[in-house]
Amino acid sequence: MGGKKIAKVIKYSGYEQRRADYESALVEVGAVLPVVIDKKKELLNTKMNRATKAIKIPWWNSIWPSREAYIVGGVRKLYEQTLRHLDDIKLYLESLTPVEAGKEAYKIAAEGGYYHPRLMEAMRKVNHAYNEMLKEMRKLGMV
Repeated sequence: MGGKKIAKVIKYSGYEQRRADYESALVEVGAVLPVVIDKKKELLNTKMNRATKAIKIPWWNSIWPSREAYIVGGVRKLYEQTLRHLDDIKLYLESLTPVEAGKEAYKIAAEGGYYHPRLMEAMRKVNHAYNEMLKEMRKLGMV
């Protein structure tokens, strides 16, 4: 009876190692994405300031609102909405466990719009670890 248990542990040890590698790669993606979101927020703030300052608002805007002021307000509103969305994503990721946050971060980053060398490297690690885990699962007949 003891030999069967030891054989089973040995048989599944490769799978458990691959699964641990996969989860650690997911945790890395979950740790990198908030940093990428912060960088993206900084870039959006500078872009918003540059775009709103480029549109000249006349001095008499306080007396009679101008078309330029309306455009600046609309542009500012769009940028602020995007910034709030990024804040919501970041708060959502922080509320999850590290592995779940990694899975969600991977899904969010896979949809596009987030480009950073560390994030791309972490996503490559996740893909590689997932493929290795699948190979081990096929070897054990789990897939």
